[in-house]
Amino acid sequence: MNETYALRDGPGPGAAATGRGARSRSRAVLLLILCGVVLAPPLLAGLSAWRAWDATARGAEAEVARTADAAAEYARRLLEGQFLRLQRANDILAGLSDAEIRSQEAEWHAALQRLATENVAPERETFYVLVYDRDAYALVASNMLPVRTDAPMLSREFNRALRPADAPSFHISPVYTGRYTGRPFFALSARRVRTGNGLAPGTYDGVINASLYLDQVNRSLQALAASPDNVVSLVRTDGALLARSSELGNLPNEEPRIAEGSAMLETMRLGEERSVSREVSSVDGVQRVVAYRRVGGSWPVYVSAAGRARCSSRTGGSRSCRRRFSRSPPPRFSSCSRARCSAASGSSRDRTRRWRAAWPSARGRWRRTPA
Repeated sequence: MNETYALRDGPGPGAAATGRGARSRSRAVLLLILCGVVLAPPLLAGLSAWRAWDATARGAEAEVARTADAAAEYARRLLEGQFLRLQRANDILAGLSDAEIRSQEAEWHAALQRLATENVAPERETFYVLVYDRDAYALVASNMLPVRTDAPMLSREFNRALRPADAPSFHISPVYTGRYTGRPFFALSARRVRTGNGLAPGTYDGVINASLYLDQVNRSLQALAASPDNVVSLVRTDGALLARSSELGNLPNEEPRIAEGSAMLETMRLGEERSVSREVSSVDGVQRVVAYRRVGGSWPVYVSAAGRARCSSRTGGSRSCRRRFSRSPPPRFSSCSRARCSAASGSSRDRTRRWRAAWPSARGRWRRTPA
């Protein structure tokens, strides 16, 4: 009778299955907890790293964009100022024939020298004025007396570009090295007008150049850069490199050009006013974040401001990014030291062993039947 009562009231096969299901669920929950403990720190660290990288990239883009805006304004004012000086030089020499200029060269040299050095300290001499006749021979200059007339300068672009009847009102040359000064320069040129040579109006009768020394322009661009790593450049729309804050790198001193296929060349061909991209420089091979700006007005010139790319996989991350990550550790490890974290993990192992040790006794309790 007692045995019948025990069998009737004792646990059956369904209860055993329920116990096994509960144990499986407990193990699954424990496994999920352990996986969360293991995976949470690297996930949080990765999220923190991504957020720091994104903030750094946005900061770099904003930095080069501001530099490009300032450099474009500087270039516009520089070119406009030199063009006004060209017009004043034309006024000074108006009505004079080539023969009269040569015979009174010292007088006109002094006049052009005053024009070139007006409001400019001698050690900051940025440009000089040089006048050529229609055969590309020098007539008078602001930086030398007398000028050299042993050979024409027909090989220089500024003595060819303004000859056609439909030529523009000005021309910007590529970089050349002065034949007698030895200093690299690029020139802003305009036709001579109202000469005393008796030619019909509109006939080509030589040019007046404002030649800008590259070392002085490069120094001014360098002053605009937000950091020593930044590079600021002036580029003609056909790819001729006019000036660069960190010099010309591996490019030639005569008529340097940016590489075909570069993002800047594509931007200029499309006529975009501004853009930002990431690319490897064709001059020094360094990956940078680059902002492009078209110089205002009708000037065929663009400005590029490039900052070294930060946190890139190619460079392995910059020091600033590593410092940023170290200042912002993941929450998991920011509140405990290495010793405390290892102790915490040890206590988790102890709890796991206790749970596993408790399961056999639990199974015994589940299977016990009343006598």
